[in-house]
Amino acid sequence: MGSTLATTRSIVHALRGWPTPFSAVINSTQRPFSVDGACGDPLVAKQLALVAEQVVEFARMRHLYERDDIHPEKAKAVAAS
Repeated sequence: MGSTLATTRSIVHALRGWPTPFSAVINSTQRPFSVDGACGDPLVAKQLALVAEQVVEFARMRHLYERDDIHPEKAKAVAAS
């Protein structure tokens, strides 16, 4: 990751933002996955679980955001009526 992107990401995180989910680093030369797709490397499995957790958390937040009528388009429509 370039230094500008890393700095921007750090600033957004410091402000409690979420620019992107955690980046899972997987070295494919180590072949962490078996033929059936199972992950045999505990570190890779932990990283992938963290990415999955963050994506699901974001999806839940987005759902609540849209459900609770605080979406900008919905707010404009309510204000106009």
